[in-house]
Amino acid sequence: MKQTRKWLAMLLALCMLVPLFGLSALAVDKMTNDPGSTKQWGMKAVGMDEAWGMGSTGKGVKVGIIDSGLSTATGDIARSRVEAGPNYTGSIGDSATDIEGHGTFVAGIIGAAKDNRVGIAGVAPECDFYIVKALSDMAQAVDDCVDAGCQVINMSMGTPSDRKANLKDAVEAAAAAGVIVVASVGNEGDTSTPAQYNYPAAYDSVIGVGGVDQNLNVSVFSNKNDSVFVVAPAEKVASLSLLPGIVSTMDGTSFSTPYVAGLAALLKQMNPDMTLAEFKDILINTSIPVNGEFSGHGLIQIPDALRYAAEKWGYELTDPSTPTEPDQPDNPGWNIFDFSWIRNLFQSIIRNLFKGWTPNLSF
Repeated sequence: MKQTRKWLAMLLALCMLVPLFGLSALAVDKMTNDPGSTKQWGMKAVGMDEAWGMGSTGKGVKVGIIDSGLSTATGDIARSRVEAGPNYTGSIGDSATDIEGHGTFVAGIIGAAKDNRVGIAGVAPECDFYIVKALSDMAQAVDDCVDAGCQVINMSMGTPSDRKANLKDAVEAAAAAGVIVVASVGNEGDTSTPAQYNYPAAYDSVIGVGGVDQNLNVSVFSNKNDSVFVVAPAEKVASLSLLPGIVSTMDGTSFSTPYVAGLAALLKQMNPDMTLAEFKDILINTSIPVNGEFSGHGLIQIPDALRYAAEKWGYELTDPSTPTEPDQPDNPGWNIFDFSWIRNLFQSIIRNLFKGWTPNLSF
């Protein structure tokens, strides 16, 4: 037993020393120099490894997020990019404060900074944000975003009732003003009400987004109805936590929605006058089929969408045909705040070390 403890101590010490030597053997298929890049399978699935090199970054586009708030303590979204709107939840702080994490996670997928050696990279890494903290006051929140000049609104939320006061009127008015509203279709696909409609995703003036897994199968929890206009990654999606540098993964159509909102921001940079009808046309003509029913027009493909729109509008994109390797951080594949890989490695070692043997835990 003493010999076993000695080996365990040596293995633990080795795990803790790996970051000090900047080893990057655990970092594979790195798309950017952001340490969470290796967890972002969803970005690869929608083509962001190519699209990041095409020139559109969402710069100058204001994206409204109606959610639980947004924490800028992550270090991956500069406070200068965030405008705090109303807080209708009664929680502490303004809308640029997030104590739940849902809104921050959504915002990271849309617009976390790229190649800043922190966290992850978002679809539109230079967009700006207008944050409204709301759960039940959705109609008023939409109006606030429109009044604030948002060009895109992300609503990773919904209600099974289409009789919420003025919600339909609010999203229709937003669409008429040229604002793209994107919403999640819901996660009841594996419950007793798999075909449940949720609003505002089920309104014609809103892009309803369902989800797929890593094998490009429609997620079992993604709602099964015709409100699904397109799908995007919804399982083991990587994004920002409330703590600095910590990248976590979550499941749900809440997190497929921001991929589409991010694409809308890229296109709004190219053409600020893009209408909802034009956005739908782009999605219809560039999304690809996936496995399973109720996937709408399919999985969004961001490079194809950018090229289709550029040809339509006479916009010149950067040629990504000769991609460059991202700048490498001082400690490649490691972030001072992200110890999850150490924990996972150590747990794997322990599982294999004690496989088939029951240790005496009395010491």
